[in-house]
Amino acid sequence: MYQLEQLVRKHGVVAHLDTVLELTQGNVEMRMALTRLRQAAEVLHKKRYAVRLAMRT
Repeated sequence: MYQLEQLVRKHGVVAHLDTVLELTQGNVEMRMALTRLRQAAEVLHKKRYAVRLAMRT
């Protein structure tokens, strides 16, 4: 999970995974794994944002 957090922080993984998902349309197994990874990255990004907002108050 830490490595995923680092990727999200450094590279905006959600946007990049959308592009990769478009390229893997023919490979169902890879597409499913990438979809789960994208969902996890998006949730992690939202949680990090919520924590930052909470720390400001």
